[in-house]
Amino acid sequence: MKISRLLLIAVVAALFGLTIFGVTVWNTVDVESATPSQAAARFASLRAAIGDTPPRLQRDSSGTLTRLAATEARDGPEPTHVCLAVYTPEHERLAEAEVPLWFVAMKAPAIDLVADQAGIDDLGITADQLLDEPVGLLFDEERAGGQRLLVWLK
Repeated sequence: MKISRLLLIAVVAALFGLTIFGVTVWNTVDVESATPSQAAARFASLRAAIGDTPPRLQRDSSGTLTRLAATEARDGPEPTHVCLAVYTPEHERLAEAEVPLWFVAMKAPAIDLVADQAGIDDLGITADQLLDEPVGLLFDEERAGGQRLLVWLK
C-alpha cells in the first residue's frame, strides 16, 4: 500500500512539473505569419523600444563573433527576461519569445543543446553567461535571404 501511495505522489508531482513547464513555454512564445514588410516593421519597432546602443555581440565580415565590453556598470536594473525575435522569410513566420531568466538558468543545459541543434550556438554565449549580461541589446543580425535574429535582455 505504501509503495502505491509513493508512486501516486511521484506521478502527480511529475504531471504538475510538466504542466508548469508547458504553461511557461506556451506563454513565452508567439509565432505568427508575417510578410517581409510586416516583419521589418516589427523589428524596427522592437529596436526602437530596446534603444540605439550597439549589440554586445557582433559578427564581422569574416563571420567571427566578438563581444563588446560593457559600457555601463551593472548599477542599473538587473535583467529579468531574455527576449528573442526570429523571422524566416521562406515560411513567412515571425516568432517572438520572452523567457524569464530564472527559467533560462534552470534549463541552461537543455537550452544550450537546443541552440546547438538549431544552429544558433555560434552566438558564442551560453545560457549561463546570459545571467551576467546587462539589460539591452545582445545581438541583431539579418542574414542572406532575409532571415533575421534579434536577442535582448530586459
